[in-house]
Amino acid sequence: MVFGIFSCSSFSCQQCPNRCKKSIAFLQSKGHKVILGSLFNNVNDKYRSGSIIQRAQEFNELLEMKCDIYLSAIGGFCANSITPLINYDLITKDMIFVGCSDATTVLVNIVEKTKAKVIYGPALITHFGEWEEYYAQQSYDALIKAIQNPVNEVKEFEYWTQDYKNWDTFTSEKQKHKNSIIFQGEKTISGNLYPINLSSFSTAFNKSIKKIRKNNTILFIEDSNKDIEMVEKLFSFLVSNKLLKNVSGVIFGKYENFDDKGSKKLPHQVFIEITEANKINIKNLVYYIDCGHTHPTNALIFNKKIFIDFENKKIWQ
Repeated sequence: MVFGIFSCSSFSCQQCPNRCKKSIAFLQSKGHKVILGSLFNNVNDKYRSGSIIQRAQEFNELLEMKCDIYLSAIGGFCANSITPLINYDLITKDMIFVGCSDATTVLVNIVEKTKAKVIYGPALITHFGEWEEYYAQQSYDALIKAIQNPVNEVKEFEYWTQDYKNWDTFTSEKQKHKNSIIFQGEKTISGNLYPINLSSFSTAFNKSIKKIRKNNTILFIEDSNKDIEMVEKLFSFLVSNKLLKNVSGVIFGKYENFDDKGSKKLPHQVFIEITEANKINIKNLVYYIDCGHTHPTNALIFNKKIFIDFENKKIWQ
C-alpha cells in the first residue's frame, strides 16, 4: 500500500529527526511505499509546518497522487485553518484517511463531505516512531485490521504507556501500566461511531457537521494534556450545542497526562456530573480504552456501526 503523509498542523521532522526516520523505516519494513508531503521537512515556520495555503496545497497535491492511505504526520493546534481549502472533490470512496489529535478537524470534514473511509487512530511520527517495538507493532496491527478485516475488534492491550521519554532517542524503557477497562451499562448496544479529539473538534464544529447528530450515535472522546477545568469546559460545549441529544453511549479514550488539579476526579466523572445536571440520560459508558494519544493505539472507523457488549466486555465494529 502507498501511504501519503500530510502535515496539517505542527512541524514534523525538525523537532525529532531520528524519530521521523524511524517511523518511515517502520512502514517501509512492512512493504509499504511512503510518499512524504512537501512540508514534511519544512523548517521555515516556528509553530506549524507551513502557511495555511501551503498546508492546504500539500494536502491537495497528495490527493492528486491517489495514495491508498493518507496518514497524518503528527498533531498540533491549527489544522482547522486548512479545512475550507481542501479540494474534497478529489477524494474518492476507495481512499482511506487516518489520524488523531488535531487532525480531527480534517477527518471530520472528510467524513461529512465524502464517502471515503476515515479512521481515528495512529499518526506516523507519534506511533510508528516508537523505539520500543511493542508499541509501534501493536498500533500497526490495529490499523491494518481496521482496514482489511470485515470485523474491527477494539483491543484491550496487555499494557499501555503515556510516558514522554524516548522521543527522539532511546534512553530507557517507558513506564508500563496494566489495562483495566470499565464497562458501565447493560446487555449489548449498537450505533454509528463518531470518534473525536474533543478540543480539536470544538474548533471544527459548525452547522454542516451533522453525522454526530444521528440517532443512536456512540461517541468516542479522548484528549491530551488537559486539566480538569478544560475538560469540564469541553464537555459543557457538547451539552450547550445539543450534541448529546441522540447519543446512546460514550466510549472514553485514555486522557494522556490528565491533571485533576487535586480533585481526584476522572474525566468520565466530570462528564456524568454535567449530563446529570442537565438531565441528559446516558447510561452506557466505557472507560478508558487505548485510542489516540496513549500507546499503543486502537483504530476506530468513523460512521461505522459499533457494538458494545457490556456483559462480556467486548467492543467491535
